[in-house]
Amino acid sequence: MQNHSKENPSARRSKQMLVSALLKLMEKEEFHLITIQEITDEAVLSRRTFYRHFTQKEDILNYHFEAISDQYVQMLMEADDLKLPTISKVLFTFWAQHIDMLRLLHKHNLLFLVLLSMNKQLPLIYDYFKTQRYEFGDVESTRYALAYSAGGFWNMLVLWLEEDTPKTPEALSEIIAKAIRANL
Repeated sequence: MQNHSKENPSARRSKQMLVSALLKLMEKEEFHLITIQEITDEAVLSRRTFYRHFTQKEDILNYHFEAISDQYVQMLMEADDLKLPTISKVLFTFWAQHIDMLRLLHKHNLLFLVLLSMNKQLPLIYDYFKTQRYEFGDVESTRYALAYSAGGFWNMLVLWLEEDTPKTPEALSEIIAKAIRANL
């Protein structure tokens, strides 16, 4: 996990201003049409400041995703257990807090960037919870089980975003619990 809180406060503030500017611009303009100049103008920062922190606009999103992925991992670490219904409740509770951003990314066909960021967190999640690693038999099976569940959760997340009235995290957790019971 990246520890953004240990960054220079001025650098962190500039990066956050660039994140906010880009997300605001994405609300009214296609991502691929947004220029670095537009981002820096919106953030009221210089191009030099942009290039001090990032090389391309996608880096802004990746920085943001790292920060929010770290928040998700922290919530997961505070969970009572690692059973799939609990993990799904944590996951959807977390993403409910960021649903507007997710919908914006989905609109721009950039949602996959969140998946890539979350996949980078899987080894960290695995390492943190390795005391339970033999739940699936061995280390390799656990790695595959994590990848399998991440893919399932990802597809549920996309389906959830596309609903007119999204289900609550509790309802989604119950769907997972029923699916598990039905397949035992």
